[in-house]
Amino acid sequence: MTVSESPNSALKRRFRTNFTEAQSLLLEEAFQESHYPDQTAKKDMAEKLDIPEDRITVWFQNRRAKWRRKEMREKEKSRYDQFATNAYCFDTNYRYECATNCNFAIPVPPEQPQPSTCQLFVTSPCTQL
Repeated sequence: MTVSESPNSALKRRFRTNFTEAQSLLLEEAFQESHYPDQTAKKDMAEKLDIPEDRITVWFQNRRAKWRRKEMREKEKSRYDQFATNAYCFDTNYRYECATNCNFAIPVPPEQPQPSTCQLFVTSPCTQL
């Protein structure tokens, strides 16, 4: 029988480690220096903080996962912001170019009467021919 299959496995379950504020600060400082501390650095932190080395290892694994999630959210937000800005600029530029540089007429099939240019302006006093 393995440990997980034994009837007393619930008794061997490890409880959640609660880090003190001082421990968290030191771990965060170490994370800023390196996301992947070597074995010696982890051993030194474990001794200094009076925490088992495997808890240090798991803390760094969890912290890297949190960092990656944050990076992905920021990239997605940046991509969204860039898309929104570019779409707005494109739309504004497109309307500006059409308003100032369109020197072409939209072809009308021959069986329909040609509209007067006054139809393009809603406030124009002109009447249709």
